[in-house]
Amino acid sequence: MNEVMNKDYEPVEVFDYAQYQKDMEAKIVRNPRTNTPIDYISDEKLAQLEKDGITDFRPYIPVPKDIKAHLLFAVNIWIKLTKTYPNDEYLKSLDNEANHHIVLSYDWYKKFGVDKPVL
Repeated sequence: MNEVMNKDYEPVEVFDYAQYQKDMEAKIVRNPRTNTPIDYISDEKLAQLEKDGITDFRPYIPVPKDIKAHLLFAVNIWIKLTKTYPNDEYLKSLDNEANHHIVLSYDWYKKFGVDKPVL
């Protein structure tokens, strides 16, 4: 982590979180929903996976690769920064359900001198 903080940086949207949610919702094949990875797997495919001994269904969640990479990066850096700066007012302002989408889909971490690595 770079120690240069830029508190004046205005975060930019990396991806449209509302559209991402709509896209993911459209990919659900199970009704009623279970709110688990199997919501994205047909009964036939699920039966085949179970027959093959596959019990980890997370790889079958159809999150686009670039969005998944950003989500993982954002969450990991969020954890590190909130531990490093536990009293930071900006981080505190993001720590609620209303601002959840900012943590996940904006480049807010640049305020703390952190650049997302190019994939």
